[in-house]
Amino acid sequence: MKNISRTWKDEDERKKYQNIIKTMLGFLVGLNILFPSMIQLISAPYYYDGLFYTFYIATSIGFILLSVSLYTTIRDSESVPEYFLGIGNFSVVVAFISIVSYFFLNAYSDRNSKPYIKAIHMSQTNICTNTRISITANVIDEDKDRLVFKWLFNNKIIEGNMETIFWTTPQKEGNYTIDINVSDDYHNIRKEIVIPVICSSKKGK
Repeated sequence: MKNISRTWKDEDERKKYQNIIKTMLGFLVGLNILFPSMIQLISAPYYYDGLFYTFYIATSIGFILLSVSLYTTIRDSESVPEYFLGIGNFSVVVAFISIVSYFFLNAYSDRNSKPYIKAIHMSQTNICTNTRISITANVIDEDKDRLVFKWLFNNKIIEGNMETIFWTTPQKEGNYTIDINVSDDYHNIRKEIVIPVICSSKKGK
């Protein structure tokens, strides 16, 4: 696609385009200077990485195309770089929307309260080997966010993977650790549960 779509009407129009391009380039530079300061106002961990990468990609494209457009208006008094200027301006808009969205969405996640595990309940108190038991996590989330559960034993997901899971105890007595991870899309909490398996299945029957 050609960059030259028409010629300048007069010198005033050419200078007007130059001023617009310089303003947009200055705006892009300002966004990149402001971005690190905005990040310091919100707390880690940061989310919405897609917006973060979109900002830098759009910034790079916009800076290149607007620089080419500015060079064209200065060196070539006959052509109007409408194509490059249009895409460059669009990239600036995308960069601005991305950085603002990234900041406010992460700021909102800072205000979002973490879920917490209030209690763990098991279907049995005296747990024997090779026995199927249920384990329930009483999790509180004050914001009523959707919660995602992940239960792990020996780095393997346990059947259920919801508030309540079903687990068959090992064939040997001992203390076994189960990990529970709960996420509300903004925060992730983890807790280790130590389960004592204190009798053999034969004695338990």
